[in-house]
Amino acid sequence: STIGVDFKIKTIKVNNKVVKMQIWDTAGQERFRTITNSYYKGAHAILCVYDCTDRKSFESIQHWMQEIDKYAKDNVVKVIIANKIDREDRVVSSDEGKELVSNLNHLYKSKISSDAYKVHYFEASAKTGEKVENLFAFCAEKILYAQKIAVEEKDENAKILEHPEL
Repeated sequence: STIGVDFKIKTIKVNNKVVKMQIWDTAGQERFRTITNSYYKGAHAILCVYDCTDRKSFESIQHWMQEIDKYAKDNVVKVIIANKIDREDRVVSSDEGKELVSNLNHLYKSKISSDAYKVHYFEASAKTGEKVENLFAFCAEKILYAQKIAVEEKDENAKILEHPEL
């Protein structure tokens, strides 16, 4: 469990491109709201993680998606992640998570100019590491794709950095 803001850097190679991700984990703590609001604007991806053994955690995703909608760029990659899939005491099913994402995509469809900007769903276990590497690879691919689309749409904030030597 995170106490305070946890910061990590993850570098991953996808399709011969290097994506360097700065990951800020506030663990959904309200006291970091002023920090998170400023980081939404510069984010290329925002991951909202809920505990699939805790319904209240799942229900809070709606709040965080409203925050993202309010503060982030429209072309930010959004991923909702069900965590703790290794546990037997799951109370939020995969279908419920997928339904939430489907509903959010329907709600935001007027803002979504490309599939790159849809809300995505993923499941993982931070404890066992199950699907965690896949999650970061997925996010890196979506970030690259979203940036490619943004460049095509002439978004002045978009940039694709290539470092073939890495």
